[in-house]
Amino acid sequence: MLFAGQTDHPVFEKSTEALKPNAIRGLKDFNNLLRKKEFLLVLIHTLEKQKGVSLQDRVNIASLITVALQSEQKMGYLTDILTTLITETVENAIENNRQKGILKSTVSITEKLLTNWFVLTLYSVIKNSAGSPIFFLYKALKHQIETGPVDAITGFAKYTLTNDHLLKEDIEAVQLTINIVTEWDGESDEQVKVLDIDTISQVKEKILEVMYKNTRYSRRPVARDIDVEWRAGMEGHLTLEDQDQTSDVSDKWKRLNTLKHYGVFDEAFLALVYKVKHANVKSIARTPISQANPYEFVHFHNPDMAPDVISAQKSRAHILRDEEEEAEEAEEEEERDDSLKVWHLMKSKHYYTQYLDKEAGRKSRKKTKASSQASKHIPELHLTKLLSTKKTLNKYIQDVFQTLLTVEKQGFPQFPPSVKYMFDFLDGLAEKYDIEKPEEVTRIWKSNSLPLRIWGNVLKWPQFVFDINVNPTLSASLEIVAQAFVDSCSASERTFGKNTPAHKLLFVNDVRAARELVDEYYKDVAGLPSIDERQLRISLEADYIELGGKFDKISAVGELYRYVTKYGGEVLDALEEDEICKKQNLAFRLEQVAATMAESDYGSARPVP
Repeated sequence: MLFAGQTDHPVFEKSTEALKPNAIRGLKDFNNLLRKKEFLLVLIHTLEKQKGVSLQDRVNIASLITVALQSEQKMGYLTDILTTLITETVENAIENNRQKGILKSTVSITEKLLTNWFVLTLYSVIKNSAGSPIFFLYKALKHQIETGPVDAITGFAKYTLTNDHLLKEDIEAVQLTINIVTEWDGESDEQVKVLDIDTISQVKEKILEVMYKNTRYSRRPVARDIDVEWRAGMEGHLTLEDQDQTSDVSDKWKRLNTLKHYGVFDEAFLALVYKVKHANVKSIARTPISQANPYEFVHFHNPDMAPDVISAQKSRAHILRDEEEEAEEAEEEEERDDSLKVWHLMKSKHYYTQYLDKEAGRKSRKKTKASSQASKHIPELHLTKLLSTKKTLNKYIQDVFQTLLTVEKQGFPQFPPSVKYMFDFLDGLAEKYDIEKPEEVTRIWKSNSLPLRIWGNVLKWPQFVFDINVNPTLSASLEIVAQAFVDSCSASERTFGKNTPAHKLLFVNDVRAARELVDEYYKDVAGLPSIDERQLRISLEADYIELGGKFDKISAVGELYRYVTKYGGEVLDALEEDEICKKQNLAFRLEQVAATMAESDYGSARPVP
């Protein structure tokens, strides 16, 4: 969650070997400055004030600071920095009479530091207790959605928790059992349940899910890189595709191909094979992908590099089509398809545009007003469908709520000391500054700090924690569960009326019951023995052992230094204005770092004067 969605961030790579000696020396000196509390606080305050520092920059800066300190077992120091910043935030809020509004979002470096601090200190909790029910909910919801029709273009599904993604048409679907071929001899040792109205891409995903159920998603073959072949004996094979020359076309709409379109029957044999970019390859029976070696042919993008493909071409030359003729047909089909809109189970011009964006790798446009308002007026029949899906998932939802909002469920092997420490710290601030209605205000602070900041986001985006794939259909339903959890932790109870969204009505009883859990949770945490700094330090050291080696410290320090080079003048001025920093000559020390780093990649953007 520190660098969500950034798998190629420099902190995941070891950079020391590629750096020049002066760069390594300069970064070590800068890292020593980061250990100075006064320097780090001035740096944070200065960067926070810069108009050129975007929200994403603030998130990145906070995460870089977290990694730089965590990698040196300085979590106790990070805790000191964090509590100082939160104290300053409370003081500013009191001056502006907005005590209830603090720690509500992640727009400041302080708030992102708080997020990161909890993410790191709750690692063992997620691993040993909280993670399991969240993962099981994800799996149960995914399974439930995929047992019914899902429109490949719109993402609308028969089984969902949101009216905005409910497939309202009654579409007949027949479940098929498919045998997966993994060897040349046509033998099958795996079976997959699919629907006859699944598109070929949907079938690929279901087959991959079964074949690689014990393999993390990032290490599985990618569906777009493979083909599906319908096998009949050693020689009979047909490549199935979402769109081809057999696709049904009517009134400028082209329908995606399904298993039913091809006539695939129950107990049929299908094989996954890697795509090879050659005009004739789809006329050749290729080696099926096996679980033992899924990447066997992953690099064979050219038939000249693939011996099996070459031999297959020679032995089956009589079935090959003329390349020029096939290329001409493909070009004609592409021109003809330019004017066609694609659909699967329902026709929607709006969602077709989003489909084109997805295929082209662009971000989808925002939902239309009609779409965003869809849930406000819902027929009873549709609400019944949503309730049916919700009923199936009730056990998994309740397990999640109970685990996240019960002290006993989080107490393996012990209740997280970081939670007790931070909650007591917030209570202490309310007492120190004589906050009016302290119980109400601290409840808001605590909810903003942990349940809403951490658990709400993990429920909404479990891919932040697990190496899994969350498609838009699944994401929409997870968001509904996350919203119900957020409502449970809110300061005031929600009122319901005729304009209440359908998903709110689904969780009325759950939210009311969970609100009681939240109240008990805060009372139980308050009643636990206090955690002193020594106990917290021991806990933080254990967390470091769990997380050791996941980030590169030098890379984090270097990326943070880039911000210093960009805003060097402002940072130096701030250091000179701060009395403590001035006494310690911290501005001069930073100039020395800049001189050392001047000819390095880190110092070349805009060196500190």
